[in-house]
Amino acid sequence: MLTTISDRENLVILMVCVGSIIFCNMYMLYFIKFSDERNIYKLKVEMMEQQEKLQYGNYKIQMEKYTEAMRIIHDVDKYVKHMETLYRERLMEEAIVYTDQISDRLKGLLPTKFTDNPILNCLLSEKKKEAEVLGIQFEVKNFTGEVNFMRAIDITTLFGNLIDNAMTAAKCTEEKYVGVSVNMLNEMVSIRVDNSVKQEIPIKNGEIWNKGIGILNIERCVETYTGSIIYSYRNGILCCDIILNRPENE
Repeated sequence: MLTTISDRENLVILMVCVGSIIFCNMYMLYFIKFSDERNIYKLKVEMMEQQEKLQYGNYKIQMEKYTEAMRIIHDVDKYVKHMETLYRERLMEEAIVYTDQISDRLKGLLPTKFTDNPILNCLLSEKKKEAEVLGIQFEVKNFTGEVNFMRAIDITTLFGNLIDNAMTAAKCTEEKYVGVSVNMLNEMVSIRVDNSVKQEIPIKNGEIWNKGIGILNIERCVETYTGSIIYSYRNGILCCDIILNRPENE
């Protein structure tokens, strides 16, 4: 080609070769850019789908509780009449037992009050029930901080992913432990989720190496509140520490 291109009589061939090279380079650059954008949008779609799955799961739980509440309310008159009959006939012991049965049934509808946020209370209550089924020791420890400044979807996404990841790792260990705590740190909120793990997790500069969609969604939520996230491992326990900044106008 050098012999051909150096010949002035073949200027057209030279122009075609140069044009082809430029076209190929431009096409390659476009293809690489297109692939990167496609991967980014694909990742965003997967993250949104994961968020929707968590939201739908939370919505489904609330609908089940609502249905059960409506069923109990529908039978309230029957409960009251039966209790009146027991007291009228002076069957005190039977009345007390019946009252306790109704109380136990109502308790299942009310989430344990861990915080001042009803959404987080529902989520923690349901996760604790799931942990009990799996034989996991689920501890909601110090909870002096509040998260009312966060959007509902961010609360579900952040805590849902943190606890789900922790329970997935903990159920494969002998200790089977998950702990959650939220505390105030000056004008910021400190969140810690720790859990037992089967083997050491590779961590570099406070970041976990293998990142799934759940961890990426956690990081996105943390970035929304200009916060930071640090992972650490010690003595079979993986710890995730998160700092969130409260909005100034909150």
